[in-house]
Amino acid sequence: MTGPSSNPRPRVDQLTDDMLDQLYADLDRMKLLVAASSEDGQAVRMAASFAEKANEQRARAEQAEAELAVSREVARSNREHVRAIVPELEKAEAAIARVRALHTRNGHTGDCEHCSAGDYPNYSIPDPCPTLRALNDTA
Repeated sequence: MTGPSSNPRPRVDQLTDDMLDQLYADLDRMKLLVAASSEDGQAVRMAASFAEKANEQRARAEQAEAELAVSREVARSNREHVRAIVPELEKAEAAIARVRALHTRNGHTGDCEHCSAGDYPNYSIPDPCPTLRALNDTA
């Protein structure tokens, strides 16, 4: 029972999963205590049941710790990989920007300025040129 100085009980809609799990665990313990006081040998069975549940919980905790360790290692490895490839990606993006800057559209002819700068007259490559189409994945 709650006294005047203790916290009020939470409303049902305020119960968290952890609080509900604790209530069920308390209920299970109370059931076992009642059964232990009313049957011969029940206390031994109750202790064995508690020990079995404790072992199961320990095994689950160990499994969770192992999975957490693997997850942490994967995350660490991913961070290292990202740190290694970001500079290469930035270099590739800069190179693509330089290529795009070379292959600009001639405002008068509509041709690619770079590709149409051939050595003989009337050499024209319409914009977008094959290079830009390749960069745009429309080749």
